[in-house]
Amino acid sequence: MVIQLGASQHKFRYSVNNGSVSFENEKLDEPDGASVEFQLKKDTNAREVVDSRQLQN
Repeated sequence: MVIQLGASQHKFRYSVNNGSVSFENEKLDEPDGASVEFQLKKDTNAREVVDSRQLQN
């Protein structure tokens, strides 16, 4: 999975086991000294949220 903001992009490492996707926690150190930490968690209500949205053309 790739997230891009302007010229900056990050690829997240993940694995699939028995149909379930797991993401690894990530910590990035930026050139200006800032640290960014990502933690992606499963949302048990995600299907309801997605299904309730109208399709866009």
